[in-house]
Amino acid sequence: MYSNKLVACVKVDGKVLREKGEEVLLPFGSEYSLYFKNENSRKVQIKVEIDGQDVMNGKALLLNAGDSMDLAGYVKDIHGDDNRAFKFITKTSEISDFRGDRAEDGLIKISYTFEKERPILKINDFINICGTNYPKSGGFVDNVDFGNLFGENGYHDNISHTTTNNISNNISYSTQNVSLRNSNLNSTTNISTTAVASNEPGITVEGSATGQSFQRGSIGVLEDKSYTMVFQLKGLTSEEVVTKPITVKTKKQCPSCGKKYKSSFQYCPKDGTYLR
Repeated sequence: MYSNKLVACVKVDGKVLREKGEEVLLPFGSEYSLYFKNENSRKVQIKVEIDGQDVMNGKALLLNAGDSMDLAGYVKDIHGDDNRAFKFITKTSEISDFRGDRAEDGLIKISYTFEKERPILKINDFINICGTNYPKSGGFVDNVDFGNLFGENGYHDNISHTTTNNISNNISYSTQNVSLRNSNLNSTTNISTTAVASNEPGITVEGSATGQSFQRGSIGVLEDKSYTMVFQLKGLTSEEVVTKPITVKTKKQCPSCGKKYKSSFQYCPKDGTYLR
């Protein structure tokens, strides 16, 4: 899904799952990850709720302009010792009796906010702040308060950038302008074929250890406007239980003639049947 310059999608075994509107189909028992890419020219702060619960303990991810990452699972420990994968299971009657039913069950809510544009300073701005003694070429200016220009939190650009496993690691886990940056990702997928589907939505629980750790980062003053994306995970359709992940490369089969086509096709070119 792409909206307001942020790409977000659900992945299983490293493969992007197909979306039908907000719906994403995957088998019960699957472990999945969330992929993000920032298409803006500014940093973005991302918060994630699954089944109505914050998966990062009140913190947020920080993603630099043009960068991407996979969130492998719940963030309990920044060092990765206690972080567990997102695992999608069927919500049985026993689970409903114990934990109750929530309106948000089966939903992934992604809320994100970009930092404000950095103001472009002209020489007159510095003169107005520093006075006429401001050096017009060379030299340094000490004890200058730029709070009125950059906002209360200021900007911090001293973030180191490293890459591990071909994933850009300037993604951060943050409260306000303090963030934790992803530094490692080891994800596995364990798919159970014995789960019995119910008529209730599936839910997400803790799965295997991810080993994904984070480091601190930073972000500037945030915009007043935030955006939201929502995915609905489903382990069964109106016709059958989902037995394998439906990826963007999974071909659609016409129920009338049996021909298979790319996922981008909505109708069968042969007989006009709607392709699910």
